[in-house]
This record gives sequence, C-alpha cells and structure tokens, in this order.
Amino acid sequence: MKAIFSVCLSLLTLVSQAQALNYQAVARTSQGQLIPAQNISARFSILDGNVNGAAIYQETHNTITNNFGLFTLSIGKGTVLNGTFNTINWGSGDKFLKVEIAPKGNSNYELQGTT
Repeated sequence: MKAIFSVCLSLLTLVSQAQALNYQAVARTSQGQLIPAQNISARFSILDGNVNGAAIYQETHNTITNNFGLFTLSIGKGTVLNGTFNTINWGSGDKFLKVEIAPKGNSNYELQGTT
C-alpha cells in the first residue's frame, strides 16, 4: 500500500539557526483514502545538492495519525540514523527533503516524494 500525502512543510525564516522543522501531512492510501487513527513510521532525509544527492541527515519517527489521517512531527527531533541536524550547513547549496513512510508502522518504507 502506497500512501499519498498532502504536505504542509513549515520552514523557519532563518533555517540555518533552526533546531527543528515542523512537518504536517495527511496520510492517504494509493487510492486516496485517509489512513485514520493508525500507527505509521516516517523517514526523513536531507539531501545535498539535488534530488538524488547524498543524504547528509536522516531520521525516523513513529506516530499515530488522528481521525482525519493528520500527523505532525518535528524534523530534527526523531531517531537519528545518519548525520547531525544542528550541523547542517543550510547556506552551502541546495538542500532537498526526501519523505518516506511505512503505513503499517513497520520498516517497509515507501517513497512519498522529494522536494
């Protein structure tokens, strides 16, 4: 099952001083149906340079969607897999956010998009 997200990503004005990035999305199935009140896992990667760039930071979160499929997380506050969020040099070229989820809350992550 692939989830589709309506994504709202809030970036701070001074990203270079950010301690975390607020992230909010609505989890949906590949058929567009909400995923309400369910455990999901999310994996975020900050990529350097382009959408296929090296992951300079990566973390995971486990959360539960609400009755509308909505969930809110803070990127920079999850379980770190690679890198250090506070040392990302936001001023050294383009950075991209890669979002993956595991709709059942397991580790079978599916790419949702990179922006």
